[in-house]
Amino acid sequence: MFVTSPLARRVLSCLLPAALGAMLLAGGATAAPDNAAKENASGQGAALFILDASGSMWGRLPDGQAKISAAKTAIGGLFANSGDSLPVGLMAYGHRRKGDCGDIELLQAPQAGKAATAADLARRLSPRGKTPISQSLMDGAKVLSGAPGKRSLVLVSDGIETCGGDPCAVAASLAGADANLTIHVVGYDVDTSAAAQLACIAEKGRGGYFTANDASGLNSALAEVNNTITRNEPLPEPVKEVKAPEVKATAKSLKIKIAGPGTVALKLAPWAKPPKYWKLLDAETGETIAETGKMELTVKPGTYQIAWRQVEHGAAEVQLPMVVTVKAGETQEVAVDTGIRMVPPEGLQRPYYYQLIADEGELDKPFRKREVAAYYWIWDPVPVPPGDYRLVLRQGEHGWSEADLGRIRIEPGKLNDVMLDQGLNLQWAEEWGADSLYYLKITSEEGREMLFAKRGPVILAPGKYKLTLRYKEHGWSESDWGEITVPEQGYADAGFTSGIRFLSDKKDPRHTIYAVNLDSEKEASITNNWGPFPLLPGRYRLEYQPEGGERFTVAEEIEIPAGTMVEAEM
Repeated sequence: MFVTSPLARRVLSCLLPAALGAMLLAGGATAAPDNAAKENASGQGAALFILDASGSMWGRLPDGQAKISAAKTAIGGLFANSGDSLPVGLMAYGHRRKGDCGDIELLQAPQAGKAATAADLARRLSPRGKTPISQSLMDGAKVLSGAPGKRSLVLVSDGIETCGGDPCAVAASLAGADANLTIHVVGYDVDTSAAAQLACIAEKGRGGYFTANDASGLNSALAEVNNTITRNEPLPEPVKEVKAPEVKATAKSLKIKIAGPGTVALKLAPWAKPPKYWKLLDAETGETIAETGKMELTVKPGTYQIAWRQVEHGAAEVQLPMVVTVKAGETQEVAVDTGIRMVPPEGLQRPYYYQLIADEGELDKPFRKREVAAYYWIWDPVPVPPGDYRLVLRQGEHGWSEADLGRIRIEPGKLNDVMLDQGLNLQWAEEWGADSLYYLKITSEEGREMLFAKRGPVILAPGKYKLTLRYKEHGWSESDWGEITVPEQGYADAGFTSGIRFLSDKKDPRHTIYAVNLDSEKEASITNNWGPFPLLPGRYRLEYQPEGGERFTVAEEIEIPAGTMVEAEM
């Protein structure tokens, strides 16, 4: 909703290059300070956006969406639709660790033609920590220091410094040391005290202070920032300081007002069951402020997030994204209405566990994987935070690997059903004399290997897989079992009922028998036994090697039909 405006697109095309460079430095990136200069030979300047991703960004806007969602949409959309002529960069703070003032990351150094990459990185941010504005400004200025022409830092924040710095003094120092540096600030749904600090940063940084109270306001504010930078339009009027009314005290009486506690009350969706407990956490430090198993908590005024534990044994603590601001003497009602429900095939036992995993990191590097929610032995509906995740399922504790079921989207304000209606139906011959194999290795097209050792349905994401069978741990090699395709819906039959068994009266064999597939040239072997020797249906050459002797052919070609165990006299 933020990128449809032509004005917004113009904002991004001019602003993003510079903004992205500054953000990179704030994150503690290893890029050299003259990165922007090298990438911007045209001399058009550079811009770096510093995005607040602290815990308070989970707060709700008047339209009900989280502030971080609106910010990622606006900035990501602007980046994605910007031109490629200017170097743009992106920095964020507070998105990786609770209570860590060093959690500043340069996500994308200012580079021309990299706006789309920066947009994707912005969408991966998940608010978590504190608000180190002062250090972010200093890091951002270093990132931009080598860029020719005018340089712009653009800070988008919903609150004040929480790491002990003085960002107003820092802005004055940076502007005094670099005549070509301008610091613009967008105050995003802020209170009076935060507005005063953010406006001071802009004033001391020779930039403009722009306000936004909702999603459309953020879009407009970014557009104004762009016009100010690219068209030299007048800066907005500075925010006038709001003075508190003068209080006159008399010798006879003095009235003071003490802020008392407030209350948070949960409103559960019809599908949600009461938890073992829930907590209120400080939104930026993650410190536990209060905990209860009831539906209400009375606490001191402040801004909090909710941590939820469904059951004592079988669930990890889940941090819900909503931010609640407690006011003295008031009750804040919080809806717990976003959840997930696994819908398995009829009769499938409850899983050992499933997890929702958030992928975070740069696109060209391995993702940092963060567990958002984990539930054990549960199919019932449970609360989870909204967002895009990777779903990982482990059906059983022993003999089962994790299966990566791909990406899912958890929509806010509803119970999200996940249909587990596709995979493989594993079966093998009853006469093999065991309920399980040593393992069946299933390899995805991406090269991910999963091991299974139980009959029955195996839930997998749709796609093509390679199958490799190993009948027992000792004496049997792996046997190639070809490829199989898991459909979008339904279970593909994976039957392992073909092979060869050798009939011999030798009681103590010391040998190895090889089966070479004549079509694929892949071979398998059994050692010091006569089988059964599970093999994919097809044509084979059999070779024999006595212990300490030479390997030789005993059968140039035999046919193993599907579903048949061939018996061969040796």
